[in-house]
Amino acid sequence: MSSVPHNVQDPAKRLGSAIDSVLAEKESSADFVLKHLLASVKERMDFEVSFISEFVDGHRVFRYVESKADVDIVSVGASNPLDESYCKRIVDGTLPELICNAQDNLLALQIEATRAVPVGSHVSVPLKFSDGRVFGTFCGFSRVPNYSLCDKDLGFMRVFADIAAIVIEQSRDEELRRQTLHEQIRALVHNKKIDLNFQPIFDVKAGRTVGYECLCRTRVHFLPIEKLFQQATAIGLGGFLDSHIIAKGLEYLRQFERGQYLSCNVSPGLACTGELAHIFSGIDDLSNLVLEITEHDVVRDYSAIGAILAPLRDRGARLAVDDAGAGYASLRHILLLKPDIIKLDISLIRNIDRDSDKQALASALVEFSHRCQYQLIAEGVETREELRTLRHLGVTLIQGYLISKPYPFAYFSTWDAPVLD
Repeated sequence: MSSVPHNVQDPAKRLGSAIDSVLAEKESSADFVLKHLLASVKERMDFEVSFISEFVDGHRVFRYVESKADVDIVSVGASNPLDESYCKRIVDGTLPELICNAQDNLLALQIEATRAVPVGSHVSVPLKFSDGRVFGTFCGFSRVPNYSLCDKDLGFMRVFADIAAIVIEQSRDEELRRQTLHEQIRALVHNKKIDLNFQPIFDVKAGRTVGYECLCRTRVHFLPIEKLFQQATAIGLGGFLDSHIIAKGLEYLRQFERGQYLSCNVSPGLACTGELAHIFSGIDDLSNLVLEITEHDVVRDYSAIGAILAPLRDRGARLAVDDAGAGYASLRHILLLKPDIIKLDISLIRNIDRDSDKQALASALVEFSHRCQYQLIAEGVETREELRTLRHLGVTLIQGYLISKPYPFAYFSTWDAPVLD
């Protein structure tokens, strides 16, 4: 039986920090657009300050602020009571949206800021969402009057406010979706709703199972599993799911026969982190492990991934590139990561017995793998005709429904491999 690592650490404990790092990673496209809208308004109307405010629990909170270089009147995150602001009065209709000089307006003079700042020109437009809710205001002002401001300027401001409202509403909806998905993934992991299935990797020449690919299934079907991984990757948690599944998969190694290996999917996003080293820390012999690099993420630094994987490969772990023949990314993976195993994608295998172009591509990959001393595995083999064609091309390691569908590992304790021609 295969040796079992005793120090597998559950990556779920680090979910919170993973989420925090993802959320803080970069400025959103919404932030970029809103800042440029404010900058354009500031320049066009010669404001000293332009800002977007949000109404929160009776306060006006400054969410975005653009100021002239020498002006420090308003700061992001600052707030004051809504009743003391221009914003509330403009939304209520007691103050006009365009004021050339607040010092001339008796109602404006009742607001302390008019005298304290002081406020000269002021233009403010309500920010309304599609359902009519008022988010806050889109504003600009200067400490000096500007009697050249006119209805045309107010129209310009309203157009930009409409754009800003759309951007903010879509951003809020997207953030809510992201948070909901974070919570769903958190619940899947912490409530142990993720199960593993295993699919045999079969050597048709030797007539035996050489390994099992570890696959993920969930007991809560709010998303198809492929869609779940796509969306988790989009919000930066694809690697977290991969690492959780690898840690669970390692627990099954004690049930493997001697010489069999566990094959686990590893996204480039996970491979770029130190998480793999953490999962396998203290395990000296990784010869019963294959790491399959998928196409889920864009690889920006192959040398960094190679450096992170090198110590694991030195301890016996083998590297596989998944989905070969399905796209350009897998070919780059092969050329730049120099794997031990290449897995031919199901799209290349499907009906290969009836497609001469697929046969030609597969034949080229077989020749390439022989020259570079890579093993070749055909995924998604479903028919004996496909198998016969693959064997004729020199492919003898296969995976697919012809051998077995993925099942919980207990299924294979009484499983008999099919007899193949």
